[in-house]
Amino acid sequence: MSDDEVIAAMRQWIEKAVIGLNLCPFARAVYDDMGNFTSRAPFPAPHLLREASIERAVADFPEAETIYARNIETLAALGHAGWNSPWAPPSRL
Repeated sequence: MSDDEVIAAMRQWIEKAVIGLNLCPFARAVYDDMGNFTSRAPFPAPHLLREASIERAVADFPEAETIYARNIETLAALGHAGWNSPWAPPSRL
């Protein structure tokens, strides 16, 4: 097996294990569903949240769920091509 085949097989095994054992509440969602991309970063990113920051954000945006819903709608409209286009390497002229 090539390195890529080993990685693909391991990824498939891990996904099946996570879903089968119900280790992640979001794992049952379709992996490529654009709505799931609202909680992804294009690159690994740590999230450091301070309690005071969360309290201030909740006070400033009392209907925060509308932001989440709007983000899902926007990503659905973009589709995979729209999501991938900013990350594509620049074309050479």
